[in-house]
Amino acid sequence: MINIENHDKTLRGYKFIDLFAGIGGFHYALKSYGAECVFASEIDKKASETYYINHQLRPKGDITEVNK
Repeated sequence: MINIENHDKTLRGYKFIDLFAGIGGFHYALKSYGAECVFASEIDKKASETYYINHQLRPKGDITEVNK
């Protein structure tokens, strides 16, 4: 797991969803500013496994099959 530090937590209190998440680069960026990821979706199984290792959040699969 990579630890990216940013002491300017200007997004603290914000929540985001990570669609087409890949391994979580977007997640790292927003988390470094204090935002919290509340949902992730990634169709690729290997990328989802890596995302979980990196962020301890298991992405849902195909976004078109997620129940609103």
